[in-house]
Amino acid sequence: MKDKHKPVGMVLVMPFQAQVAIFDSLKARNKYYKKVLNLGNIVHAAVAVASYNQDDDGAFWYSITFQSEPNIGTIIHECSHMVDFMFETHGVPGGIESTEIRAYMLQLMVFDVCEIFKIPT
Repeated sequence: MKDKHKPVGMVLVMPFQAQVAIFDSLKARNKYYKKVLNLGNIVHAAVAVASYNQDDDGAFWYSITFQSEPNIGTIIHECSHMVDFMFETHGVPGGIESTEIRAYMLQLMVFDVCEIFKIPT
């Protein structure tokens, strides 16, 4: 598989030890997931999209795809969706009882994505 169809980076999200693949185009994301998981395409994203899929073995595959060089607002927006997805797939209830762990997860994920795109934090 050519490097242009692989993630531009991976983010390890604690405490779940879940990996989030970071892509810089839908084409790269779609080709990668078609090859690795035989998944269909995401056909449209205005600026960016956070998504997750579950494979036949029950494992979750998380990704965030940016259509162009992201700004800090877009990174925060998509990372917020990803934290929600991880809470859902790991059975963590949302709401005030989990707000602190959500805030830490979001903060660290944003820092990691910014590092991939060399955006100062």
